[in-house]
Amino acid sequence: MTNLAYDFQMPVVLKEASLQGRSILLMVIFAILPVGCTSWGNFWQTERETLSINGVPATPTGLTFSAKTTTSISLTWTTVAGASGYKVYRALTSGGALTLLASPAGTSHTDTGLTANTQYYYKVTATNAFGESPLSPEVAIATFSIPNFVSIAPFDGQTSVSVSANTIVITFSEAMNPGTIDATSGGPCAAQTVLVSADNFVNCYGLSSSFSGGNTVLTLSLVGNWPGSTTIKVRIKTSVQSTNGVPLAAQYESTTGFTTL
Repeated sequence: MTNLAYDFQMPVVLKEASLQGRSILLMVIFAILPVGCTSWGNFWQTERETLSINGVPATPTGLTFSAKTTTSISLTWTTVAGASGYKVYRALTSGGALTLLASPAGTSHTDTGLTANTQYYYKVTATNAFGESPLSPEVAIATFSIPNFVSIAPFDGQTSVSVSANTIVITFSEAMNPGTIDATSGGPCAAQTVLVSADNFVNCYGLSSSFSGGNTVLTLSLVGNWPGSTTIKVRIKTSVQSTNGVPLAAQYESTTGFTTL
């Protein structure tokens, strides 16, 4: 068999091109002319080739928080095809100046050292060797508040309280978790989280508890009457928590207590 040499100075014709995701499929027709031939004849051949389209990645979507506390916010977003990393930005006001927080390789970041009960504004971009995507839409996320004791009735120092006024009403700044309230155990003051005592917290009254006002108002009720001419104090431990699992900012304790008739 004779081996033929070919002249590759040939015409090339683009027959078809189609976009498939981030690639272009090209189909070309070209001719191969054996050396010594003077006519292209029927030496046409068709080939297909896929070319990748490289460039800046798309804008990330789905920016949200997966967890938060009084001092931190954990962010997540969706994966962007072609991204080798991401950049997380934060502003202190909506539309305000952005500060670059981190450049994680993955689709999450936890922002720490924040202030309780404060709203922050986040945006994220995707990056690769070709550059950085446009910013994602802004997302506003607030840290949890720290619950505080607000008021108590009868108030601290109140006198001439009727023995039949056998309830204590405590108001908090946040919705509280009823599961963290234990005032029902009468006897020695120890495990209770809300203590009511007439002997400086050696022994405690057992009281039932109920919430109102969106779990911000706690009512403690005594079965029967208070003893007469008695000073009663209340202590609320920091193991009492909000519905977000945040402990009471500081322990409350009556200074003088209230005194019954």
